[in-house]
Amino acid sequence: MLTPRAAHKLLITEPIYGRSPGLDLLRFAFAFWVLLVHLIPWAAAVQGSEAVPALLLKAHIFLGKMFQSEGENHPAVVGFIVLSGYCIHRNGLRSDPSQLRTYIIRRLMRIAPVFILATMAGAIMLPISAAINPQFTLVLNGMTFAEPICLLARITTVAAMTSYFDPCAYAGNAPLGTVVAEIDLYIAYALFFWIFVWRGRGYLMFSVIIATFGISLVVISLASYNYQRWFQQNSFISFLPYWWIGALVVNQEVADRLRRIAPILVLFWLGFAAVVAFSAAAPVAGELKKLCYALLIAALIVKMDTIAISDNPMSALGRAGYSIYAFHSPVLCLGLIFGLNPILCLALALIIGILSYRLIELPCIQIGRQMSARPLMVR
Repeated sequence: MLTPRAAHKLLITEPIYGRSPGLDLLRFAFAFWVLLVHLIPWAAAVQGSEAVPALLLKAHIFLGKMFQSEGENHPAVVGFIVLSGYCIHRNGLRSDPSQLRTYIIRRLMRIAPVFILATMAGAIMLPISAAINPQFTLVLNGMTFAEPICLLARITTVAAMTSYFDPCAYAGNAPLGTVVAEIDLYIAYALFFWIFVWRGRGYLMFSVIIATFGISLVVISLASYNYQRWFQQNSFISFLPYWWIGALVVNQEVADRLRRIAPILVLFWLGFAAVVAFSAAAPVAGELKKLCYALLIAALIVKMDTIAISDNPMSALGRAGYSIYAFHSPVLCLGLIFGLNPILCLALALIIGILSYRLIELPCIQIGRQMSARPLMVR
């Protein structure tokens, strides 16, 4: 367990302000990887295996066995979660309780508008694609109509707290399940500071976070397959340790230690991958493998944030990474069912994501900054 002094040292790390082209580049890499991991099997399912180059299909299958053989979340999504924790902690809040109002307003305006619109886009897409090809709509989405109660469970983020609504809460735009969990992580971040840090109990917070990882190991060992799948892919509890790994490496001392042990983590990852590959059921090894991967990604994030990278087109696209991720599923699904070329579907997903960033996300971010800068009116 971390001592109070060590916990305090981690939590008073100086904030880092300003955009990082390196982090934006990494954000685009994760978003593009998610696009490909959905486009490749969906295109093969709807338009036949000949619609996708054989090499891409083989690479997709191989990477799935390497990273998701035990139902783990996609490695790009895990990368997004670690990166999210890093970026939130990088920007402050921890040392000044008065920043809580600013934090809430900016997070709300950054996430909620795109999230709600992308949720509605997925719900609208379902009946349209079902009218064209109900069979493949069912194959790609698990259903052909999004029930209002399911949409409500997603928008209120209840879907990340209980498996009761799984899988209906993700119909039409399943990747948003991880965004639901991320919203709950933002809430948990503020609550942890309020309950623990600002009351001088920062060391207890880390005990809670470590305990959640222990809970994850128990759940994936004992729970049913369906519950395991929901827990690993859409539960904010399962994401919590990985999100805080990103937050912790903002501290330079932690980042340096992690960098030094990175070669050992690679060996451990390979060892756990071997256990998973040669075992009929190795869920705990799969989770430990994911932990090693998350730690390595955290080291990469620090590296990308600190090396000198000039602004570039990929980094510019990375700024739209959230919008690209939020809208890509309904765009790909509808485009493939309409019979569009997979490359064209990919281009449309990128274009619509960029338009969403420019027309919705960026203006809402600016509104959030203006709202948070206004003095609080007290009557």
